[in-house]
Formats: sequence, structure tokens, C-alpha cells
Amino acid sequence: MKFRFLVPLIAGAFDFVIASRSLAAGGVVESMKDRENASSPDGRSGRIYEERAWLKERAGDFAGAIAEYSAAIRIEPKSGSARYSRGLLYSALGKFNEAIADLDVVIKETPKASVYLVRGDAHADAGHAKDALADYDSAIRDAPNSADGNIVEAKACARKGDYARAAARFDQARRRSPRDDYALNSFAWFKATCPNASVRNGPEAVQAALKACEVTKWKDGDTIDTLAAAYAESGDFSQGIKYQMQALATRPPTAPDSLSLMQKHLRAYQAHKPFREEPRLRKSRS
Repeated sequence: MKFRFLVPLIAGAFDFVIASRSLAAGGVVESMKDRENASSPDGRSGRIYEERAWLKERAGDFAGAIAEYSAAIRIEPKSGSARYSRGLLYSALGKFNEAIADLDVVIKETPKASVYLVRGDAHADAGHAKDALADYDSAIRDAPNSADGNIVEAKACARKGDYARAAARFDQARRRSPRDDYALNSFAWFKATCPNASVRNGPEAVQAALKACEVTKWKDGDTIDTLAAAYAESGDFSQGIKYQMQALATRPPTAPDSLSLMQKHLRAYQAHKPFREEPRLRKSRS
């Protein structure tokens, strides 16, 4: 399942960092107020390094971003926001053990459902099936009764293969927040790409993805990518190719593998094949 940072347009670069990470982490950043007062010996605040890290991450300088997050953590070792952000980036770079180590610290300080979900993915990608299952169970158990909580629970259920429950939670999330692009986009992606045919629904996915694109004013490549997948699931591959090309043109470099993934989607639609996203957990792995 794509883990997206769908961020409102707000003033201030660091506010952008906080909004994006808070949305993704279900408020982890906001619960780490102690880091706001942390400063280095030269008087520089750890949050400045986080801001610089996020800007470098957006620019595709992932090594530089890691270095800036690490600087923030040296100033305040228990900085939940910096460790969470570095853990996400480590995971995207395929450095799963490093990601797990950072997320372990975050969970000790703030055991939130969304962090369990991200750590579960890192365990799954590292081949730690039992640990991944335990984290997904924790995410499901601890998910709040809110739209974001429903999405976290839905993703955890999908990765365990419980597609019926996942479908219900994705649907509940978008009904709770009918103009929220994150809820709409998550619902549409699941409906378009789920490997279980009984829960896929191309027309529903198209409708939700179109709404998400309208909310984001057609400026978010991830959301347009979802619309392309929805059209492909509906059998309209010409529209799928059209919107996948548009997604590639508007894609911000927010993840190391985002370009290659979008190109993979395009190749599938050009071959008249819809895209399927298998759950990350491979039950045959120990």
C-alpha cells in the first residue's frame, strides 16, 4: 500500500514538515513538544536541521537528508519527529534494520498505531514475518476512531490479507471525511489495486480518485497516479496511460523509488494490464 504524504498548503517550510509528518504519523510530531526547545551548543534548534532535512528530501538529496536528520537527533536523542522521519527515509532506501532501530525509539516514546504500521512494513520488507504481524496487530488494536485511524487499520488489515475488513475501514474513512484527499486517495488506491477481485471496484475507484485530484487541484502526482490505476482497473487503458504520464510530469521527488514505481505502472497500462499491489507481508517467510 502506498504510504502517502498528502500535505495541506500552509505557510512556512518547517510548518510544512510538521504538517506532513503529523498527517503520516497520526500526530507523532505534535506529541513531541520537548524537541521544540532543544538546541545545539551553537544555539541552533534541532527543528532547523529537520526543516533542512525535509527540503533536501523533497529535492531528492536523500544522503543529505539523512545527515540533517542525524544532526537533529544528536541535538535531541529522543526527538520523535526526527527519528520518525529518518526511519521512513531509511525504509524507503531499503535500509530496513536502520529504519526499525529508529522506529523502536519512537514507539517507546509514543506508541501510536501509525508508527506500528510503518515499523511493520519495515519488518515485512526485511523478512521478519512474525514481527511484522505483531506490529500490524498492534496498529489495528491501537488505531483511533477517526478517519486517519480507519486508514491505518485498513492498511494493516490489507497487509495481513484481511481484505474485507480493510475495505470496510477504507470506506468508513472516506465517509467520515468526504473532502479529505488522503482518505479519498487511500480508498481509491485500494479499490483499484487490491489483489482480491471481490473488493476491487474500478468505477468507485475512479470516482474517489477524481474527487481527490479536485481537492489537490491536480497538483499531486501520487493522487493522479491513483486515478491512472483506477482507470486501468476499469479497463480504460488509454485514460490510464494519459493520467500516468501526467502523474510522472507532476511527481515531486518525495521518495527514492517513486519515479521507478510510476514508470512500472505506466508499462503495465501500456501492456493493457491493471496494476496489482500485493500485501507486503509474505506469510511463507519466517
